[in-house]
Amino acid sequence: MKKLLLLLACSCAGVMTFAQSENKSIPEGFVLIANESQNTRTDALDFTVTSTDGVSLNLYTALNAGKTVLLDIFYTTCSYCIQYAPIIESSYQTWGAGAGSVYFWGIDNGDTDAQVIAYKSANGVSNPCASGTQGNGDAVITLYSNNFTFTGYPTYTVICPDKTVHWDVNYPPTATGFNTYFTQCGASSILSNPNISSEISSVYPNPATTTASLTIVASAGGDYSVRLYDIFGREVFSTSAVISDKGIYESQIPVSNLSDGVYFIRLYEGSNLVDNQKLIVSH
Repeated sequence: MKKLLLLLACSCAGVMTFAQSENKSIPEGFVLIANESQNTRTDALDFTVTSTDGVSLNLYTALNAGKTVLLDIFYTTCSYCIQYAPIIESSYQTWGAGAGSVYFWGIDNGDTDAQVIAYKSANGVSNPCASGTQGNGDAVITLYSNNFTFTGYPTYTVICPDKTVHWDVNYPPTATGFNTYFTQCGASSILSNPNISSEISSVYPNPATTTASLTIVASAGGDYSVRLYDIFGREVFSTSAVISDKGIYESQIPVSNLSDGVYFIRLYEGSNLVDNQKLIVSH
């Protein structure tokens, strides 16, 4: 359950203090469902944040480019944020890991870049995140909590290209729970192209120490590439080949020079991302 934003008329303490100090209680046997009529608006509030990678992220720029944006509002010591991080990561990978029509942005409250980077590393989070104190996350949370009913952390919000805001959805989250909102926004997963069926059928060994071998099933001949990314979205290895015909192929990724941790393998057929696989490096 979320951390609750408790509103007390007799108190003058800050909003963020309450958000991190109170629990929401849901009676056993009941499921809390957000009131869609109260939590859907058509006037998304613009903002700019800077991710821990130093990238400027502007909401209206993304929306005007036809992108759907999911906001994951969190803070680094929030127990439920940590618990649900793998679910959000799974959805992020399924919807193209930032290369498709859906962007996933983490908006942190109250932490520094270093703290958010450590949080991402510890919990396998690879989508861009902006810290509260250095990335302008605090200001964004204040902006939205002043205009929507904010019940605590984590809060997941889907914003469509037409600036429709679906506030506080898919809680508790499931990996497929955002799909309805994404499709309402007109988004489509670049991994669901019915004309592309190539895949990485196996990664071994996994965890890998020196080399990871990939078995690739190619649906047709063409230009293929394998790219490896760390949890911060940085490309650390790539290889490409022109395959003359469909079939089963093998590719290898050297990992002996990489730090221990979680990485993501992406298989591209031309410019299309067709598969994602997680690789663990452990020396």
